[in-house]
Amino acid sequence: MKLLRKKLKQGRPLNGLERLLVDTEKTVLPQRVQVNPTSPYERGMMISISNNKMHWETLVRNYRDQYLTLLYALTGRNTHSRYDIKSVDGIPEERIIFKLIHKKIPFMVCGVHDYEQQQSLYGGSLQKWEYQHQHLYVYGIHHHFDDTTESKLVKLFNPRYTNTKRKRIKNAVRLTEVGVGQYCLSDPISPSTIHDYLTHPVTGTLIHYIKQNRHNPTVQYPLKTIYLTPTKNAI
Repeated sequence: MKLLRKKLKQGRPLNGLERLLVDTEKTVLPQRVQVNPTSPYERGMMISISNNKMHWETLVRNYRDQYLTLLYALTGRNTHSRYDIKSVDGIPEERIIFKLIHKKIPFMVCGVHDYEQQQSLYGGSLQKWEYQHQHLYVYGIHHHFDDTTESKLVKLFNPRYTNTKRKRIKNAVRLTEVGVGQYCLSDPISPSTIHDYLTHPVTGTLIHYIKQNRHNPTVQYPLKTIYLTPTKNAI
């Protein structure tokens, strides 16, 4: 095939066998086309929080409140309580995920990481492994997204969940659209593939990054999924 490509560059006319080889290569080795989502955050949103001097146990207790804050940012209404929110270890069953998608209810997969040892945060004292920070993956937000959603989320999460004593620190809460640009091939998430994507994390994907505590791999914090109970509620 290398020789054939060389002949193509030289411009010599192809014989019948060579033409067949060219047509076969085009069929067997199609180009990987990057297809980006048609709606903002259609493949999900990652919310990264640079928590200040917080431990895993405290972060976990915030999950339900953070989810309620997310719903408020999306709808502008406080119509649900912590008792309406379900928190499960790992990833829910596929039927639950499909029910949430059908009802357009966002769900949130929560991961915790250690800081790098001796990492400086907010220009203050050095952090150590005894402190942790969060990464949240939210799916289904695109059904309720508008031009104000991003600013509302950042304002509501920072400093409420950063532990910075009511001081809003720039970039302490960061929003990232999933599966776009260079990541549209590594995270090609859709309603039919989302459960497999979450339960079988592939190296190089966002969910694999969230699941792995790369700065201190001897300690791995379990994922949790937070969602509005779909059998009784709608957003």
